Amino acid sequence: MARRSSLPGRSASEIRALYDIAIMSGISITLLGIGVTMFLAFAEASSRPYGHWMSGQVFF
Repeated sequence: MARRSSLPGRSASEIRALYDIAIMSGISITLLGIGVTMFLAFAEASSRPYGHWMSGQVFF
């Protein structure tokens, strides 16, 4: 039985390379988001007393 290509006109290695790029882009965006979130959390923590964090008064 013949296999159909998911992207016509492209070889299997080109399709695999596109998928690899898409996966690496997603991982990079995720890691960037984690890094930005950690930076913002530490920046907020350095500007507020520790008691505000414990009582939940930082964001409310």
